[in-house]
Amino acid sequence: MKKNKKNINREFMSNPALNIFRFIVITCALSFSSHILISYFEGQIQFNFRPPVRKTNISETSFVSSVWCKLDPHDNSHKTCTFSNLCWVPSEEQFIFLLGEESILHGVADWRDLSILELSSVAGHNRFFLKIAVVGLPISEQSPLFHHTIIKENEWVYFLWRFKPDNIMHIVHDDLIPLYYAYEELCAGKVQDCVEKYKLIFVDDVNNDFAFDLYQMFSRKSPESGYSEDEKLLFLKDNWKSYNNTTICFAHASIGLPRVTSWFQYGFGKPQGAIEGSSISTSVIKRFTKFLLKQMEISVPDKVGAHSYENNHLPQRALYISRSVNRRILNEMDVISTTKDIYSLFKKDKSHLQVDYFNPAPNSSSSGLKEMLTVITQQSLPKLVFGMHSAALTVAAVVCLGMTAEDTDLSFLELFPLGINPVAVSPLKALFNVIMPQNSNHIFYEDWVNVNASNSVLPRVDSDPLVGGGDLCLELDLSSVLPAVECCHNKDYLCRMFQNTIVDTNSSFPKKLMSLFSQQKKYKAQGVQNQGPSHYRAFRWFFPASVSNIQCLWNITKDESHLVLSWNSPINIHMHSHHYAVAVTLEYLNYSKETTMSERMGQERIVPEVSVDLFLKVQNTSTTVTVPEQFINNSGHIIQALTWIQCVVSLKHMKVSKHTSSLDAFHKCSVKL
Repeated sequence: MKKNKKNINREFMSNPALNIFRFIVITCALSFSSHILISYFEGQIQFNFRPPVRKTNISETSFVSSVWCKLDPHDNSHKTCTFSNLCWVPSEEQFIFLLGEESILHGVADWRDLSILELSSVAGHNRFFLKIAVVGLPISEQSPLFHHTIIKENEWVYFLWRFKPDNIMHIVHDDLIPLYYAYEELCAGKVQDCVEKYKLIFVDDVNNDFAFDLYQMFSRKSPESGYSEDEKLLFLKDNWKSYNNTTICFAHASIGLPRVTSWFQYGFGKPQGAIEGSSISTSVIKRFTKFLLKQMEISVPDKVGAHSYENNHLPQRALYISRSVNRRILNEMDVISTTKDIYSLFKKDKSHLQVDYFNPAPNSSSSGLKEMLTVITQQSLPKLVFGMHSAALTVAAVVCLGMTAEDTDLSFLELFPLGINPVAVSPLKALFNVIMPQNSNHIFYEDWVNVNASNSVLPRVDSDPLVGGGDLCLELDLSSVLPAVECCHNKDYLCRMFQNTIVDTNSSFPKKLMSLFSQQKKYKAQGVQNQGPSHYRAFRWFFPASVSNIQCLWNITKDESHLVLSWNSPINIHMHSHHYAVAVTLEYLNYSKETTMSERMGQERIVPEVSVDLFLKVQNTSTTVTVPEQFINNSGHIIQALTWIQCVVSLKHMKVSKHTSSLDAFHKCSVKL
């Protein structure tokens, strides 16, 4: 046995290649073990491996760039696009499109379309254009790119340029709702599939941690990070800035956010205000809110938005949103107390109103949204959301709207400083005006504006001028209402918007509360009506199907001649008021000896000797058409009936009525005399 062991050792010693292999294996194992130990004593084991990427010289590249774009439904100057092999040159901070014979350019007419692609949902600002250049292949030796190394990144990425990533309203309105809508389209409604597919990459350079927790919910976790929830998001300019003489090519990249979900514009090129004709719907808001709750692992009790408070024997809730720095309400406790008192006046049983207080500033998550959602869902859904105009108030209203059932009333009361016009500055008021026709009489909004200059307190003089600081505001008359202004540093606007306010709880503010509670009371007295989002969607999208199975029955006698038409009603008009528009053309055809064979075979149109057009409005699925006497005098001739039937449905939503029609159903029949 010992002899055999010695022979084996001699074989290893006499085989240098085998010894080298053993040395490499042992070295790698020791290196891997030491890496784990070092990482462990640093606090956590981390596996920093990533899939190998292919590195080649750009002059030897075998692939080309391609792009597929589609027009935004709301803005025909804006496109969202998906690229194959969109490349980034870090040293130039420039994207390039490698144009070759096999490049596909779908949805772009020429270079002008590529040059105006935008990376944001915010319209009218020249900051968000995709900085891209077209580079023809093969690359010339004189090109500065000729000696570049190409690194091919095979992940699916989504490039995003954030407008104001330090403001929760802008994050939700400008970025997250549009991104959610884009994911619905890209992954056919399965948003989670897109979350697990796309890695978000920020093209902007505002590198702070505010609301990273929200963006991470829309970005794929990397295997090399161990799928950590704390994984840092990527910034395009920072992540690859040290790559000299290198071009990074992303095999799959999407850019552009849809504008179809936007409802407010910020004054770029025109005064700020609501977006005319906005297509945002409560349906999108509800799906977005449901997604947020699921991603944050916040459970929603069954009673939230599902039943009336009276049935659950729960106190009605209100949510008050506070501010910490500027544009504060200086008598918050008086405002809350007055709200409770006015509510009690409208309750016969003298039940009280529970007001929950929320300030988004001192929270564990950077944006405070998770804490806000936790407060909202901890009991029954608030029936009233109120506070000073703010980003947090708008977002609270959006998520409450997203959780509100169709049979549950919800009210918003938004307060404003002296001299402010709510129509010009409030995304919340703009949203209400869009969704109000969709939700009819169970969503309410009121605004309160301070009109007493003595109840207005300017920010400290040493505050930043962008938030109303400095001496300039002291010289202005702020009591006049300011019309809508263009962005961004209008002194009249800034001095008004950031004033602190003492709310008049003796007169004007109670009147607004009474108006809101009166509307709620009237809604409950009327009872739940089918006028919510489902009814609105049916009103907006419904049109009848075509009639089918048209039948003809001729009855030709000496005394009378008529045609009986019958058909099947459309499959989707049940419970809808409707009638049928019937058009009949009766033709008297003479097949004389001169009639050609092709005419008799129906290959050519025979000109009728007599033609009569009849138009009928019919309530049922059959009607009788009287045949004129001149059609039945000569035997051997043919009477032909060309029939078109259309179903017309009458719809009504709130005070708006409309008629919508089906496509014409055509039928031809004839009888020989």
